[in-house]
Amino acid sequence: MAFDEQAWIDRFVAQGGTPADGASIARRMSEVRSGNHDGSIAALMERPLSQAMDSIGAATAPQGRPPAPTPVSRTTQPPSLAVAAHPVAAKSPAADEGADLFGTAPAPAARRSSVRRVQRQAPAKRGPKPADFDAKPATQKELDLYQLSMEIDKKNAKESGEIGYMASAMIYASLPHSEIEGGFFKRRNGDMKLTIMNDPEIGLPYGKIPRLITAFLCTQAKQNAATHGPQVFLGHTQAEFMRKLGMTSRGGKNGDLTRVWDQSKRLFSSAITLIGTPESQFHFAHMNLAEKGMILWNPHAPDVRSRWESTLTLSQPFFKECCDHSVPLHMAVLHSLRSPLAIDIYVWLTYRMKSISRTTPITWAQLKWQFGSNYAETAQGERDFRNNFKKQLRAVLAVYREAKVVPTQDVLLLHPSPTHIPS
Repeated sequence: MAFDEQAWIDRFVAQGGTPADGASIARRMSEVRSGNHDGSIAALMERPLSQAMDSIGAATAPQGRPPAPTPVSRTTQPPSLAVAAHPVAAKSPAADEGADLFGTAPAPAARRSSVRRVQRQAPAKRGPKPADFDAKPATQKELDLYQLSMEIDKKNAKESGEIGYMASAMIYASLPHSEIEGGFFKRRNGDMKLTIMNDPEIGLPYGKIPRLITAFLCTQAKQNAATHGPQVFLGHTQAEFMRKLGMTSRGGKNGDLTRVWDQSKRLFSSAITLIGTPESQFHFAHMNLAEKGMILWNPHAPDVRSRWESTLTLSQPFFKECCDHSVPLHMAVLHSLRSPLAIDIYVWLTYRMKSISRTTPITWAQLKWQFGSNYAETAQGERDFRNNFKKQLRAVLAVYREAKVVPTQDVLLLHPSPTHIPS
């Protein structure tokens, strides 16, 4: 029976092969047909093309995991095998004929068979594998925080002058962690909502620095209420104010001087409102930090002393909240925690541990409402928030070792624990 090469190539291409592979295989089949061959090859050529291709794949497909490719020297290979793209698997004597014909150029059927096997496998879950909260080794930052906790044990915050305070109202909902476009921000925590508004040209406060400034203002209000009332003295120079905050006076576009100047303007001029809606009721309170202020620093000359000292007059609601309802903190911890989320967790845990008397579960959805301002409202967004929260929680627990907190798949368990700063 005459072998029509072109017809065979056309059928090969129609079954998903490439013209080049079809021509190479057909040429070698024609060469074998014109020479000596046994009945197995003739039978293979007479079978339907799809079955023949499956037989080719079975004859040439390696068993188990394919071996690593070996370098091929084109100078020593015969010209007829120069098209080989994959190594040839070890052949058994029974498969010699089929492998000689097709082993050096795997046919498309073999590739399709491999694809079918992959499709039958269960799809792998996307996203990183959940990390064991306790299994990861401590980072250098966590070790540093642990060392700080040991130093705190030796000398309490009052004795070291590191005690600070945060108004309880500012714990219900946190400031943005990163920059927010525009002049409006809203956070929700159960029945409580926090809104912050400001001139878009000035912007909204965000990050670690406004949290340090807020703690400084609360501390000054509580400690100096009898002598200065709601007035807070910021210093004659910006460098002096930086020292009050416990920060260094580094300049430059991204230095502390520039960031403190920018965040101070954002924080002092923002309008903050707390809204509560328990049982369909409506409660609200304006919690602006400052009623008025006078900042006389020269940001380009932070050490030049101004004639008058820069001052800030706290609003009466904020001043009263600082004096009557504030949470004691260790200021060295606020400075050591790099992440604003970690600072929020530390302040929140210190506040919650004052009031819980039994194990209290907090759902991840509740935590995301309070702390997750920059995460998408999706399942992936909640997973990302949960992973980052656990990461920052480890840092907090390295320095606040008394806190008994257990993260689970569904909730965060708070067990009764001592506050970080005894009352």
